[in-house]
Amino acid sequence: MDQSAIPPPVSPSFPRLWIYLIVGGGLVIIGAELYLLFTSPRAASPGTKNKTPQLAVQQTNIAPDKLPNQFPRELVALEGGAKPTQNYYASTPDGRFQATRAYETPLELAESFAEYKKYFLAHGWTINNEVDNATSKIILASMGNLSVQVNISENNLTKIHSVEVSVTALPPSQKAVPNLKK
Repeated sequence: MDQSAIPPPVSPSFPRLWIYLIVGGGLVIIGAELYLLFTSPRAASPGTKNKTPQLAVQQTNIAPDKLPNQFPRELVALEGGAKPTQNYYASTPDGRFQATRAYETPLELAESFAEYKKYFLAHGWTINNEVDNATSKIILASMGNLSVQVNISENNLTKIHSVEVSVTALPPSQKAVPNLKK
């Protein structure tokens, strides 16, 4: 056996107990520093500012038989009498507006997708993007300062088909969603 690989014995003048106390104390100090680092509130770094102001959003639930303000009435006709599961709108003081209607539909996903796409194309909307998967379909369309996102999906467990239509209105000075199609 190579004698050079064996560490030298600890000097009798410096007992092992002291080594354990120093190492243990160091671990306690490191643990305390980590605790304080992760539990204390953090201040922003000097020279950085939060450049995105927080907007006060007011959300209002409305009765299923009512139509949210600025929600295109023609989109409700595409529901085919389905019962809404969500119906609300939200607005901000600077003029932004978003309304959402969600409902369960007896139609197949492809049928709902085709109906909304046909509506948008026939009524002068720009289809900015679309996703056509087996259990999830999305259409993103815009016209002027209005943007509409239609999410059509199937619940994997219940096999229920759902449609969620969200309409967003930006202040007139802002354009709706850019065209994401390439």
